[in-house]
Amino acid sequence: VHDIYSDGNWIADRNAGVRGAERMSLDFSQFCRDASDTSRPRAWALATDDRVPVLFAPPGTGCVGVVADSLSVRMSGVFRAPAEGLARGWTWYGAAMPDTSTSVSDLRVPRDLEGLLDSFLVAIGRDSVDATGAVGQAKIVKLVSAAMESRFRYDLDVPVEPGVDPLRTYFRIGRGYCEYHATAAVLLLRRAGIRARYATGYSGPEPSGGRGWIYRQGGAHAWAEWKPIDGNWQTLDPAPVGATPAPSRSRIRLLTESVAGWVVLAWHDMRDGNWRERLEAWQTLAEGTTWGGWGSLAGVLLAFVALVAWLRRRVAKGRNADQVWTLRLDKAESLLRRQGYARSASETVGSFLARLPHEADSASRAELIRYQANRWRRGVG
Repeated sequence: VHDIYSDGNWIADRNAGVRGAERMSLDFSQFCRDASDTSRPRAWALATDDRVPVLFAPPGTGCVGVVADSLSVRMSGVFRAPAEGLARGWTWYGAAMPDTSTSVSDLRVPRDLEGLLDSFLVAIGRDSVDATGAVGQAKIVKLVSAAMESRFRYDLDVPVEPGVDPLRTYFRIGRGYCEYHATAAVLLLRRAGIRARYATGYSGPEPSGGRGWIYRQGGAHAWAEWKPIDGNWQTLDPAPVGATPAPSRSRIRLLTESVAGWVVLAWHDMRDGNWRERLEAWQTLAEGTTWGGWGSLAGVLLAFVALVAWLRRRVAKGRNADQVWTLRLDKAESLLRRQGYARSASETVGSFLARLPHEADSASRAELIRYQANRWRRGVG
């Protein structure tokens, strides 16, 4: 969540405080907005990219469990952890807590944009709606949302005009991507007297194995949030419907990801001590299963194992040598990042190797050496 807009940029939200762990669960430290929350875990999450130190938990989550010494907890309920604390994933606890936090920034609008915003609000009939009550505010939100839907379109190609606020360009040409739509909506609502803030994250999750969901980098999104009088913050997504179509994926790819989801969840349960609950669930199932049912279950398991083996062969055949070496490089660099050694975007693998200290992970260093030799032999980028 962000709350201050200036010169085309949003500043991250206020009142971030570093917390120590309230309690422990196995080797996971639990950090809570409300230390009295002792509810059971709701879900577990894992990010494949540990360079994004944001915990994807429902808004207002009471507690999260992370392998970390400290955690940043924002007033708006956003948890943020050091990247090295996310390799094991994290668990969130408790029902979502209501978010009623407010700040003076929730109504702040840059002076140089006031005239632009007022002109748009007058054009869509804002002056005919009374914003002093909850009903009036809801009407204004609906009015602004409908006007933006009809007057602006989604476009990733937006010209950059030097010295001009991007929002002025957006209003002039009538197009932009999610960041433009969200920014305009937030500032329009603020100018109309409604508390609003700018939020970013991921949207459009896909169902996965292990009763879970997959959030992809392609789902990165920005939207607006507004707060009714005496109410909780609510989401408003002003981007045109269907503006960002979901990419199609083959059935084999989706099935592979589903299987991988189950495997990762099972490994998490075994490693972190949750296997007893799973075992009890299987025992309960077994007690009510006949011999015929066991035979059917065994057949399903054998078919599943055969399917996994076939998928692994298909995936392996589908990867060319360049892809394999790139994956090996990514894995080695991920291990080194956890030790505090990161390669910059403009740095070659050879330069990175030359500056790595001796105490860096030896296996990862050897992998980089093999990659470097393979690159010059096969032309891998």
